[in-house]
Formats: sequence, structure tokens, C-alpha cells
Amino acid sequence: MTTKLIIDLSRGLIEVEGSEAFVEKIYQDFRAQISANNAPIAKQLPDQHKPIIAPSKPSPSPTKSKSPPTKPKKTASSASGSFLKDLDLSGSGGKTSLREYSSRFAFKSNMERNLIFTYYLQNELELDDIGINHIFSCYRNMPGTKIPGNLKQSLYDTSSKGWIAITSIDSGITVSTAGINYLEHDIPKSNDKE
Repeated sequence: MTTKLIIDLSRGLIEVEGSEAFVEKIYQDFRAQISANNAPIAKQLPDQHKPIIAPSKPSPSPTKSKSPPTKPKKTASSASGSFLKDLDLSGSGGKTSLREYSSRFAFKSNMERNLIFTYYLQNELELDDIGINHIFSCYRNMPGTKIPGNLKQSLYDTSSKGWIAITSIDSGITVSTAGINYLEHDIPKSNDKE
């Protein structure tokens, strides 16, 4: 079941559709961004109240338009990310390579990959300000691994699982305590016998 949140920009609101946890997360991120960048609009947003969330209804069938469709404008962080040429994942300087590190785990989903990549970047490479482009670069570095069609959504799904925290998709992705516990204790290791 998807949930839809409609936000009116004249009052500091935006439209979002997805799981209830995802919609709530987007609302909180939106509210934080508005508070940081536009104090007059932020004052109009409810303080301690959750947004009104209602189940979404199927959209009516589209009608033909005489004008050609316009492509949506790209935002600062696209849904897929971009490759960071200067990110060294090869294991130089005495570090473990991403490929070697990832091979320790018998991961089965993109959410597990997102967790492994974030943990590797945060704890093995000791990077701060991890963003979608870092995770995209990790996927590109793994032979035979497809990049999720909507990496941004995949990261938010991983966040809703509780394994990573996202304060900013461009530079604020970190592993949560639940993610550390899952990776260090629960995820199947590649040398485990089934």
C-alpha cells in the first residue's frame, strides 16, 4: 500500500508518494531543508505535528495533450548518482579493496549491498560526507553487479530498514547501530556453510 503526501509550496509543502515510512522521512528532510534555507516558510510549517498522510488513489487515465511532454529538471542529486573518478576503492595504501571486503559476505539484495558499501566507506576508508555518488561508484566498481534503477530510492529503502541513516542524500549517509549489528553478526558470510 502506498501513501501519498501532498504539500502546497505556497505554504511550504510538496507532493510525495511511497511507503508511510518513506513519506515521513521525506517530510522530515523537507522540513529540515526549509528550516535551514528559508526561515519565513519554515515558520508556517507545523512544529510538533506529523503530516497528514492518506492512502493514495489510482490516478485517472491520462488525457492527450497538444503540447509535447516536458522532461523533469534534474536536481542536484539525480536518482542514480554519478561516478567519482577520485574515489580509490582498489585497496591502495594498505587498505582493503572494496571487492575483497565485499567478497566476505553472501549478500542477496541491493539493501544489503548498500549497507556493505556504506560500512566499507565509513569504517574501512574512514570517509566523512558519504553520498549517493560514493555508493554509485561502489556499484560501478563491482563486476557483474547491476546498479539499482533508482539508487536514491534504494538508499531510502535501506534507511527505512534501519540499516543506514540519511541526513542528506548527497553527503550525509552513515551506518546505523542496527546496520552495524546486522553486518557484523547477522548477514551470512561467504564462508558459512548452508
